[in-house]
Amino acid sequence: MKLTNLDTVNGNRIEFNDLGTYIKGVSPQPLNMALDMNAAVYLPDSGEVMYSCQSGDAKRYAKAGLAAINETVAFGAGDHYVINHNFGFLPRVTVAEVTGTGVNTIYTDWSANAAITVVTNAALTQTTITSASAVSLHIRIS
Repeated sequence: MKLTNLDTVNGNRIEFNDLGTYIKGVSPQPLNMALDMNAAVYLPDSGEVMYSCQSGDAKRYAKAGLAAINETVAFGAGDHYVINHNFGFLPRVTVAEVTGTGVNTIYTDWSANAAITVVTNAALTQTTITSASAVSLHIRIS
């Protein structure tokens, strides 16, 4: 899941305080995060991240126009888009074609679709999406 701070006018840092906890030693620690102006981060799906995007901090910022959840990329024929997620594990990638009437087709089976290819590097830190045709795509990586 990609979260992006869109506040380019005020330069405000936005804070996400509902992303769950992690264990340090034997004590749970809050997993809070702040994004500076124009900053973005890729987060793996978790219950807390999904909650934030559906009804928590991320949704509140997106509704106010201060944050974007996921991304939409306009491809020319043969263009590719590189995502540096640094997950260290194989991500799940969902790509949906954007048309004039909304979302047309969701691609998750790359072998059945020669028009879009998705490749992740051996270190599992970077994913490249390539489109054979000019198209606008919603991209979600988690």
